[in-house]
Amino acid sequence: MRSRIKIYKYSSLKEGHIRLLHVYSSAFIAVSLTSSSPAAASKPSRASYEIVHVALQHAPLFEAVSYVWGNAKRSKSLALPKEQQLPITESVSEALRFLVQAQKTGYLWIDQICIDQQNIAERGYQVEMMGNIYTRANRVIVWLGPGLEIFKPANNVFHEYESLVASIRAWNDDALYERDALVKRLLLTSTNSSQNRRAILEVLKLPWFERAWIFQEFVLARQVCMLLGEFKFDAYTLFFITCRMRDMSRQRDTILQNHEISYLRVNHPLQIMVNVNSNREEIYFFLSRMAERCKAFDQRDLVYAFLSLNPDPRINIKPNYSLSVRDIFISTARSIINGTKSLDIFAVAPREHNSIWRKKQSWVDPPPLLPSWVPNWCYRASSVPLFYPRGRVQFQASSGRPYAPSNSTPISNPDCLIVRGKSITKIHAISQSQTGLGSRKNIQAYLRLDEQASLLQPILSSLQFKSIQGMSSRQNCEANNLTRSSLLRLSIADGTFLPHLSEPLMNDDHKFRPTGVLTEEHIARLLDIYDNESRNNNEIDMDDFWERDLWLLLEYALVARRRRIFVTSEGKLGLGSEKTKVGDDVALIHGSATPLILREKAVDNKKSYEFIGQCYLEDAMYGEACTWKESETDEITII
Repeated sequence: MRSRIKIYKYSSLKEGHIRLLHVYSSAFIAVSLTSSSPAAASKPSRASYEIVHVALQHAPLFEAVSYVWGNAKRSKSLALPKEQQLPITESVSEALRFLVQAQKTGYLWIDQICIDQQNIAERGYQVEMMGNIYTRANRVIVWLGPGLEIFKPANNVFHEYESLVASIRAWNDDALYERDALVKRLLLTSTNSSQNRRAILEVLKLPWFERAWIFQEFVLARQVCMLLGEFKFDAYTLFFITCRMRDMSRQRDTILQNHEISYLRVNHPLQIMVNVNSNREEIYFFLSRMAERCKAFDQRDLVYAFLSLNPDPRINIKPNYSLSVRDIFISTARSIINGTKSLDIFAVAPREHNSIWRKKQSWVDPPPLLPSWVPNWCYRASSVPLFYPRGRVQFQASSGRPYAPSNSTPISNPDCLIVRGKSITKIHAISQSQTGLGSRKNIQAYLRLDEQASLLQPILSSLQFKSIQGMSSRQNCEANNLTRSSLLRLSIADGTFLPHLSEPLMNDDHKFRPTGVLTEEHIARLLDIYDNESRNNNEIDMDDFWERDLWLLLEYALVARRRRIFVTSEGKLGLGSEKTKVGDDVALIHGSATPLILREKAVDNKKSYEFIGQCYLEDAMYGEACTWKESETDEITII
C-alpha cells in the first residue's frame, strides 16, 4: 500500500530569525563550475537537505540565491528529513542540481523555500529583512537558467576575458591596452565576433534581468556569481563587456547592426544596478526607472522589491501585504512627500497608461486608478523627469520653500493632497509642432527649432498689450528675444539630464560646463553642432571635442521627448507635458523645484486641481517669480 506523502509544515520564526537550507551529504565536495568541466557540472546532485532556523545576526556563512520563479505551480518536491516533502517549482528544482555543486558554505537562502509564502504576516517582515539578508550573505549566486548551446560563444568570451584579467599583475597602461585589445578582437575583428555579440545579447534577454527583486539582490551583494547551466562567470565581467559594446555602438563608424545599437542604447538593468551600487539615487526615481522595466507577479512588489535600496532614512515604508495595491501606492507617495518635505516625486508622477507595455505582465487584476499626484508604478513614465535633486541643474522655482502638510487635509479622503503656493499664469497657446519625436540621431528633425520659431512668433505677436510690471506683453516678448538660441535653451531645459546615466558622460558634462550652468557660449556651441550635424564630416571643421559635445547635446535633448512648447498669457515660453491644454494653470507650489501645470476640476462643488506635470518656464526656474510672503500663499487641493 502506497504511503501518504508527508508535506513539510513551517514552524514560526522568532523575531530576527531566518530559515536556511542546509545542504549536506556523507561525502560532500564543493565542485567549482567552469566552462572546462561541463561533465562535473552536469552531474545530478546527491545532497541531502534540511531547513534550519538561525538568528540572522549570528547566522553561519551562507549564500543567497537570486533566480526566476517562472511557473508558480509547485510541481516538484524537495525531500527533507523525517520523510517530509516540500513542494517547490520546477525552476528551483532545476537550479538546485547546479547550486549544490556551486555553493561553498553548505547553507543556501532561497526565498521560495526559506519563507512561508502562505503566511502573509511572515512574508511581510521577511521582505523587510531581505536587504539585511542579501547584505550578510557571503555571496549571491544568480541562477540564469539552463546553459543552452546558443550561450556558449558568450561564455567563451567571458572565460577568455577573466583569464586575461587573472593574469594581470599590475593595472598599468600596458595592461589596460591589452584588455581593451582583447575585447575589441572578441567583439569586432575576430571571425566569430558577430556570433559573440549575438550570444551576449541573448544572455541579456534572459528572464532574470526582468525581475523586480534582482536589483536589491545584486546591489546589496558582497560578491555575485552568475550560473548559466554549466557556465559560470562573474557579474562584473558581463557588466564590463556590455558597457564596451555600448561604447562601440556610439562610434560614428560602428560596425554593430541597427538592432544591436537600439538594444544597447536603452540602459540595461545590469548597467543600472552597477551604477546604483556606487550612486544611490532617490527611491522614487529608482522606482520610476525600474518598475517600468520589471516583471512582478504581485503589483505590490513594484514598491516592496526596492525598499532596501532606499538611501533616505526620512522615508519610512514597511511592507504590508494585507493592504491593497491602491492603498500601497498612495501611502508610498505620501510617505515620500512627508518624509522629504518636497514634491520632487511629481517628476515621475505622470505615467503612460497604455496596454502594450502591460502585456509582458501576468497580473490577474488591472492596475488601480490613482489620484493624479500618485505615480502608478504599473506603467512606464510618460517622459524623462525635468528635475533631479542630485543633478547638476538645480532648479528652485519656489525659492527652496519646503512642502508642509496642511492641517486641513481631509483624513476621510486620502486621494487629496493639499499644498500651498500660487497660480502665476495660464497657458495661452500651445505650439502645433511637437518636439521630441523620432530618433535623436537626426537632431534637427527631433528639436525642429526653425519650425518652432515660425509657429511661435505669430502667437507672440498676436498677444494683446497687457501691463506686466510696467511692460506690455509685446514689449515683454521682444525683451525675451525669441531666437534660435533661446529656443534651444528652452528645448533642453538648461541641460537637465539623468545624473547617473554613465560615468564617462558625467565626466564629459563636467568638462563641457564646469559649474553646471549653460552659458550663452555653451548654447552657441550646441547650436553650431545642431546646425551642422546633418552635414558630411568632410564639409565641417570638426575639432577634438565635436563628438563629445554632440553626445551631450543628444542627452540634453532627451528631456524634449513627449513634451510641447507653450506660450503663457504674458508671452513667456515654456516646455510642458504633451497633455497640456490651453487654459491650464501654471503654479509655483512650495516644495516643488519646478513650476507645475494644474488643471481645474470641480469635485463636490469644491475647486480642486488635477496635476498634469512639471514644466520649464522662462524667468521662473530659479525663484524669480516667487515673490510673495509665506502668509500670502493659497491652499490648493490636488486630486
